[in-house]
Amino acid sequence: MADIRTPISPDLLSTRIVGGRFVDTNATPEQQAASFFGPMESLQPIAPPAAAGRQMDYPVGMNMFIRPRQHDGRGVDYDQLRALSYNYDVLRLLIETRKDQMAKMKFQFQIRGTQKRDGRCEEAENFLRFPQRRDDDRPDAPRPELDWFDWSRMIDEDMLVIDAPTICPRMTRGGKLFSLDIIDGATIKRNVNAWGRTPAPPAVAYQQIIKGMQATDYTADELIYRPRNRLSSKVYGYSPVEQIVMRINTALRRDLSVQQYYTEGSTPDLLFGCPIDWQPDQIDRFEMRFNALLSGDTAQRRQARFLPGGVQPYNTKDIILKDDFDEWMARIACFAFSVSPTAFVKQVNRATAETSQEAAITEGLQPLMQWKKSLVDHIVAHYVGFPDIELVWMPDTDPNPLEGSQIRYNTAQAEAIEINQTGVMDINEARIARGLEPLTPAQMAERMALLAPPPDPAPVDSNLQQGTGKPANNEPSQVGKRYGSLQKKKTYPVSLDLAGASMR
Repeated sequence: MADIRTPISPDLLSTRIVGGRFVDTNATPEQQAASFFGPMESLQPIAPPAAAGRQMDYPVGMNMFIRPRQHDGRGVDYDQLRALSYNYDVLRLLIETRKDQMAKMKFQFQIRGTQKRDGRCEEAENFLRFPQRRDDDRPDAPRPELDWFDWSRMIDEDMLVIDAPTICPRMTRGGKLFSLDIIDGATIKRNVNAWGRTPAPPAVAYQQIIKGMQATDYTADELIYRPRNRLSSKVYGYSPVEQIVMRINTALRRDLSVQQYYTEGSTPDLLFGCPIDWQPDQIDRFEMRFNALLSGDTAQRRQARFLPGGVQPYNTKDIILKDDFDEWMARIACFAFSVSPTAFVKQVNRATAETSQEAAITEGLQPLMQWKKSLVDHIVAHYVGFPDIELVWMPDTDPNPLEGSQIRYNTAQAEAIEINQTGVMDINEARIARGLEPLTPAQMAERMALLAPPPDPAPVDSNLQQGTGKPANNEPSQVGKRYGSLQKKKTYPVSLDLAGASMR
């Protein structure tokens, strides 16, 4: 019978080699360390190489889900977020404040990277004055439906509450942008490709769900879906309202408890102790008569009433309007929206309140302004066809004219110091910073000639008498003193025409 030879298993051979490392003095320290209960090799991947780069571990068959945010894992849907924002009055006030602050901001367009403008900038501004328009019998005469103020507030509402602002750009037959129609972001379901990202056209990227059914398909070019707070592990955005869902629920339940304090319960507001010798029927008659005199008559309640001897009142309810817990809840909501809590907390001194207000405006508005700018720049570049112009926010006009004048005066003084004394900047740099065209060399020479200081007056004889038109002593005139001191400091009282107006 022939011998049966079995080849050595590679696993056994590998094990023997690894085991030999315990005594192999020629192995490196890393090899010796790895052979002693080491980390071993990682398991071989089962996915094909083309699957590398997947963004998230999305549910299998995610695109077959019907409802938006279905199986999202956060336990709250769009309807619940909106209901919370409508019923918690403090939160609603914060949302409306942020919407007002963003809607009043003024803007303009300019060529990207410069401060120059052309006709395209005015064209983009004219379109955004009425972003959403109604269809008309005449295609060349569209009727506006929403101006910038209303359109901006609706976009900000969906961003702050559900973080699903959605715009449907409608184009003319000639390919020009006709209208930017706002769509309820709560009806939009996102699709993903195999890598967990938005599918590129012509694949379906979004579906609008109406009455629980897929109503319309959209590609990534046919719909603008721009959450502000995106997460790498989620398909949908994460709004400020969703971030404080638990606090909002607690505040609503507290408000309901306070309301029931005044509307529900079995204990009356006031109890009276009657004389001990009164019979039950006497107590009932007195109670009915007393309540009949005061029930529904507020004028009678304000007048004096005399009771039989021995009747003692007992108050069962204390007056509760708010406590520190209400203030704490308001602070959390204000912090989520970067709004100053001054209006909801105890009185603070003026300096603290102003500092808090300025910090809230700076920290809260700047990110929202940057997000709105990014959205508008995307629309202008991809749908209007002007990729080289951008939106810039204009400085907020101060409602107090006196304070605004003081700010402009201080700015002018600071610029004059940097030009004349420190040499940090010149006139052209100051003009460019204000959005003005720089001066040509000829204009600069003419300006410097006008700004040159007058010559010092000639010295005079101290013996000249008054009335001859000359000083009565040897001292220089007041003008000479002034410019003499300025020459020593190498500074001059120049007049800078930076913004079309003289500034001394």
